Amino acid sequence: MRVAVIGGTGRMGRWFARYFIANKHDVGIFGRDSKKTTRIAEEIGAKSFTSLEACSKNSNVLIIAVPIYAITKHIEQIAPKLKKDVTLIEITSIKEGVITVLRKIKNVNIISIHPLFGPGASIKAVNRYAMVPVLNPIREGLAFKRLFPKSEVIVVEAEEHDMAMAKVLSLTHLMNALFLKTVGGNTDDLSKLSGTTFGIQLALAMGVMHDEPNQLASLQVQNKHFKEVLRDMIKTTKEWQNLIEAGEQEALSVEYSKIKNAIEKQKAFRESYDKMYAMFRSLQKGEY
Repeated sequence: MRVAVIGGTGRMGRWFARYFIANKHDVGIFGRDSKKTTRIAEEIGAKSFTSLEACSKNSNVLIIAVPIYAITKHIEQIAPKLKKDVTLIEITSIKEGVITVLRKIKNVNIISIHPLFGPGASIKAVNRYAMVPVLNPIREGLAFKRLFPKSEVIVVEAEEHDMAMAKVLSLTHLMNALFLKTVGGNTDDLSKLSGTTFGIQLALAMGVMHDEPNQLASLQVQNKHFKEVLRDMIKTTKEWQNLIEAGEQEALSVEYSKIKNAIEKQKAFRESYDKMYAMFRSLQKGEY
């Protein structure tokens, strides 16, 4: 099978290119920077395409792996160039607007997925995806399993998906960025005096910042559901600020108790302490 990855020089684009190469497919990549595209293609054993037209003409499967802010434009550019019965896969992490555009495309097979993992995941692992139905959920599900036979898929509608991502991605990425901005630029001195939680939080926050800044910003701005999540977080922050500034330790302790009571019966909470120290030990050994 001939596969083209549009945005194949990005981190997730390269992941998909390597995945299909490992599964013995003929893979080509396309990116904005032709020199970078050629270099990365040579590194991973792929072809390099010089245009969207070349991607469409020479492929059975097209994967669009561009940033959130560019996805709609690329779909609209590539749609008129698609051959009949080609499979078009898009992988963006915000779905509502994209699905509307995808449903206007005719005579091609469309799969809308969101990898629930990052570019550091193993291409051999049993990876998880969210899949949003576009036109024919059954046909799209079968097509997905043919292309990703060892993977797990969760079928979810676009709105439900984006509402979840407002907390799963938009909120967590923002909190990690704010953490780094608050602790300041030089964390080496702080790390000398830090323990378990700071070390894990610092590694997580710095890992998040490997993403392209415009992509990180898109997670907050492009997801319409995040505005409400952000308002709720700011409201709670101000309430806690008032308690702290007023010296209301007992009242703040009550707020912590409410949170603990709400989660302590969950399996994730019961396992969290051991997992936290397992992560910390791995960080100390340089395994993360």
